[in-house]
Amino acid sequence: MHAWKSHRQPSIVTHDLWDDQNDPVLKHLRHKGLFNAGDDPVKMVFHPEFVTATSPLIHLDYPQFVRGCNLGIFPSYYEPWGYTPMECLALGVPAVTTDLSGFGAYVQRHIANSTEHGVLVLNRRTRSFEESAEDLTNYLFDFVRMSRRTRIELRNRTERLSEHFDWSVLVRHYHEAHDLAMQRVALRSMNAHVALEPVADGRYQLVLSGELSVDPATVRNGGCRCASAPSGRRPRRVPVPCRPARAWSSGCRP
Repeated sequence: MHAWKSHRQPSIVTHDLWDDQNDPVLKHLRHKGLFNAGDDPVKMVFHPEFVTATSPLIHLDYPQFVRGCNLGIFPSYYEPWGYTPMECLALGVPAVTTDLSGFGAYVQRHIANSTEHGVLVLNRRTRSFEESAEDLTNYLFDFVRMSRRTRIELRNRTERLSEHFDWSVLVRHYHEAHDLAMQRVALRSMNAHVALEPVADGRYQLVLSGELSVDPATVRNGGCRCASAPSGRRPRRVPVPCRPARAWSSGCRP
């Protein structure tokens, strides 16, 4: 190790990149003046490769690497879901996400006081970039001032929270999305205009309008209620269960 000692400034990237002058990450780091100087308050290590135990540099698998971190920061402006903060939770590492990611939006709806359990959901939907950056800065400042005992307690709460994201819990939402899609396809085949309006307790109002080729007007099957409304008349609002369309696939057809 002493033979490797150098008076040169540590590099901000672990690999030689092809055309590194135009690499977007390196360009941004250079633009911000993050060069790992001795007096820089923030040090950067850009590792543009998958983390695996066979890597000659880190020698860690991804789960081991994540467990060795204090905090995962993923302030994305958009993510359909975003698995990285959820992976942090599963490994007992607190994480930062945003309300513009699917994961962050889910946490906001289903987890009360999520910050106390290790998940900060930044508001990027209604706040400017500068305001969101200030919120993140304040959280990081408070985080680094935590005592070791407080951070350990937070990690324990975080790992317990991860049980809410087990596949056995989340899979029901995939079933609901599939069933609602199947309902819409079936109704469109009957030349009906379909809209879903959320109501309390995880239920929806199924709003139907247009002329349907069904008579009588209401068909019931397994809790699924399908009502028609002739053109020009007020649409019928029909409460349906949160997971209704199994009825369509099991025979709720005119």
